[in-house]
Amino acid sequence: MGLPHNTIERLFLYRRILQNSLADNKRTIFSHELAQISGATSEQVRRDLMLAGAEGNRRLGYDCEKLLTQFSAFFKTDATINIAVAGVGNIGKAIISYFLGKKPHIDVVAVFDSDPSKFGRVIHGCRCHAIQEMEEVLNGKSVHVGVIAVPAQAAQDIADRFSRAHVPTLLNFAPVRLKVPEPIFVENMDMTLSIEKLGFFAKSLL
Repeated sequence: MGLPHNTIERLFLYRRILQNSLADNKRTIFSHELAQISGATSEQVRRDLMLAGAEGNRRLGYDCEKLLTQFSAFFKTDATINIAVAGVGNIGKAIISYFLGKKPHIDVVAVFDSDPSKFGRVIHGCRCHAIQEMEEVLNGKSVHVGVIAVPAQAAQDIADRFSRAHVPTLLNFAPVRLKVPEPIFVENMDMTLSIEKLGFFAKSLL
């Protein structure tokens, strides 16, 4: 859709804020309220919402329910997002458990691991396949996101396999930068790097 990645992230954050507002029986919200909770500016919020085709009233604010409907149309979030997980260690199991049956628009459709003792086992409702079977298993499946939850030394091989299986986006938990062909998009989740960064800021605040 041509929008910057930061804008997309903010729009999804606004959507979560709106969902929480409705859960608290708050029917309308102002741009400065969205800005305060999200960490953006009011001007940034209004510009982001305009890009998503949202309409509001400066005096009355935004209708939360209407805005969520506009977001759904913009992001096509009514469609199910199919994910495949490679690596059934602690992180992989946590991801499968978190999404399975709890997020109606996100479906774990395949799970893979390199440990033969896990082949054929049902893990949190998903049957585990061998990494070597990935392309065969994913053939004919519409997988939108490939999750890489394997050690660093195995991550590039997994990325290559997902690429050959025509999985368009990857969520990478391995602490290594991946080389993938365009137009595959990679989101890196380096928890160690994030904790080290937070630790640095924490020490500076003490």
